[in-house]
Amino acid sequence: PRVSAERQRTVEGGRIQRLSVSQVAQFDPAAGGCPRKWWFQRVARREEPPSRFQELGTALHAEVERYQKTGDAGVLGPVTRAAAPLLPSPRHPLVFSEVPFGGAALSSRGVPFSGRIDLVDFREPGAAAVDDVKSTSDVARWAKAGEAVARPPQMVGYAEAVRRVSADAAARASLLALLLESERVAAAGLRGGGFRDVERAAAERERALGEALLTPLKTVRVGHLYVQTRGAALAERRSATLSVTEIEDRWGAVGDVVERMKAAAAATAQAGVEPNLDACGLWGGCPHAVVCERPAAAVLLKASGRAPGRPRAAPQARDAEAGDTGARLLEGAG
Repeated sequence: PRVSAERQRTVEGGRIQRLSVSQVAQFDPAAGGCPRKWWFQRVARREEPPSRFQELGTALHAEVERYQKTGDAGVLGPVTRAAAPLLPSPRHPLVFSEVPFGGAALSSRGVPFSGRIDLVDFREPGAAAVDDVKSTSDVARWAKAGEAVARPPQMVGYAEAVRRVSADAAARASLLALLLESERVAAAGLRGGGFRDVERAAAERERALGEALLTPLKTVRVGHLYVQTRGAALAERRSATLSVTEIEDRWGAVGDVVERMKAAAAATAQAGVEPNLDACGLWGGCPHAVVCERPAAAVLLKASGRAPGRPRAAPQARDAEAGDTGARLLEGAG
């Protein structure tokens, strides 16, 4: 199979070079993931074709990012336009969109993480907010709420990155440098597309953030900002608030998963990595099923349309996560 250049950097020589928070979710059975599927992707490097859900999510995120950085509501399409009243003030120096983070801002058990956070808002002293934009065919049916929003490794990781930026000068400098470079690239590519002078904006943002963080961070609100892709135009935020102590504790639990990922990365054959048989039929089926050496009983159950231990997932079930795209999270590099 074709091997992507980005995935070559995830695992080299049986050692993890870097991760993303989405990879933790893909691996962890407790989050619906499968260790063997992760092994196929990141160690065996079997390429997976992008889904139409990923392509849709990438397009919607691009609209939200451009709106936040230009203030031009005309860049929003019919789906994302419904979210405009829920989005923070565009072009505000304490509101960050498509925020890149790397090693100094997030790591676990000696492994650096990288990725992007859709929206980070530092406007309220002592209380930051993180939003992950997601698309779904039916908000009422598929949107998560309460603890279900705060539980996924992605949201815990985003909250931990914000906590570190707030508490550590090196992490803050790393974030600001990555953000500046990202915006330089975006401005050069758009030439007159409405972006402010990036150098002046960077100086303003650094000053404002330094002042805002004089108040110690106490909580981070983590949220899913859902936009509905079918039927009436609709957007809704579902969120939960985590204290700094809760964030640290939950990120510590993510570290336990990272240790198991290290062991899987060292495996030279799929037999050395346990599959999560309950995940075989989820999200439309596993793209590695044809090469996965599962017990015969599991194969028979899959042929009957069921993963072991749970009923077959409805085809629309994946829609609630459609906006969580690998393309925008630097998945290969993370």
